[in-house]
Amino acid sequence: MNIFGSRLRESRKAKNISVKEIAAFLSITSRAYQNYETGERFPDGNRLLSIAEYLGISLDYLFGRTENPEVNR
Repeated sequence: MNIFGSRLRESRKAKNISVKEIAAFLSITSRAYQNYETGERFPDGNRLLSIAEYLGISLDYLFGRTENPEVNR
């Protein structure tokens, strides 16, 4: 698993969101979402932004550029 996938999984679990819930929000299958967390696939730009907004975390955090998951507004 890569840093993106591990932070994605950690953030989802910290918010008590199931794979099924986030997959439904993104209009994809649970397996497709799990592929993001395992690093087998990577979301496109629009989906990436939707994931970050849904989880309330910054893209910099997802990509390992910062240890702070908060979004600067």
